[in-house]
Formats: sequence, structure tokens, C-alpha cells
Amino acid sequence: MKPSRFFVIVCASVLAAAAHAQVVYSNVIATVAFTPEGFEEIEWTTQGSLNEIIDFLTGQVPVIVGDSTEHTSATVNIIYEAHSSFEIGQIGMVIQGSVFDWGRITWTELVEDLNNKNEVIGTAEGQFLGAAYKGGENGPINFHDILTLDTASTDIKVKKAFILDIADQELPTTSLAALSLVEQNLIPEPSSIFALAAPLALLAVRRRRR
Repeated sequence: MKPSRFFVIVCASVLAAAAHAQVVYSNVIATVAFTPEGFEEIEWTTQGSLNEIIDFLTGQVPVIVGDSTEHTSATVNIIYEAHSSFEIGQIGMVIQGSVFDWGRITWTELVEDLNNKNEVIGTAEGQFLGAAYKGGENGPINFHDILTLDTASTDIKVKKAFILDIADQELPTTSLAALSLVEQNLIPEPSSIFALAAPLALLAVRRRRR
């Protein structure tokens, strides 16, 4: 069946709206503090057709504790604000790294709605454990998950934190915790893209009728 002209117009309008939608980031803070000493800023970059992906390049520091390093623990703090022409309904979360033996990585994430008095609209947390812990496993971490926000918003503030440690093991040690990449993918609420496309579709229909 050949698609109707109106359907084609709507699809084209959705694509056009998506092409013009963009995410702008502000007040980005990304740092790591090591124990017993050391402090570094973490570089970050953005990508995606909507600029919707922000990567924190923790592997370039590098963020590692235990092994042959001089660090027994580390705290990573990531804070950023995202402003978009579409409503953000979900955040895709990617965490890459590794743990061995007594290596441990604990993380939390909190999302606030800047349009509603910084109301908390999403939280997540997790932990990665080396094989010395009950239920733990040595090896690489390649974590992917989606955080669905309680309320979609065009303006959000995200606070993400990681604590890496080796459970009081003396250095050097076979225990290790490393964080190589933290990625956030801001996913549009589907209805918001259609809302952006509606005026374009209406305009296109009117032009064709003339």
C-alpha cells in the first residue's frame, strides 16, 4: 500500500523537528579526588545528532585505585545541566571499567527538574564488586541501563558520583578498581518530538493546498 501524502508529510516534519532539536550543556563539573592525595579534572565531550550524548573520559586521567598505583580510593563527582528544545524522558546510562579481587565501585545518580524548583525526578544506584566479595566477579565492566524520569523536562540537572576502593588492602596489591568511561544519553519523550513537528506538518499541508 502506498503511504498517504499526509503520512509522508508528518514523517518528514518529525525528522525535520528532530534535526533542529538540540541539547545544550552548562555548569559541567567533572572531577576525581584520590586518597591519600591527588585531584584531577575529567575531560568531557558530546556527540549525537541532537548533541544528546555526553561522555566523561575518566580513562584519560586515569581513574584507577589499587594495583601498582599510589591510590587506595577515589571519589568521582559529575554534575551537569542539560537544556533541550524537547522534553527529556529517559537517560541512557553507560559505565565502563573493571574490578579485581577487593576492588569495588559504588555509584549513585540523581536527576532534578530545573523547571520545578529542583524537584527530584529520577534516582539510580549500583555497585560493582571483585571476586573477593560474595557474589562478585573479576573482570571488565560494561554496564548499560535506562533511567526513566518520573516527569519529562526540557531542563534538568544531573548529579552522579562514584566511590572506588580496595577495602583497606595494602599497596601494591592484586585488587583493583578502575573507571574508564561514563556516558549519558538523553532520550527524548516521543510526544515532545511530535509536538515540535506538528506546526511544521500543518505549515506543509497549508502550502500544498495553495
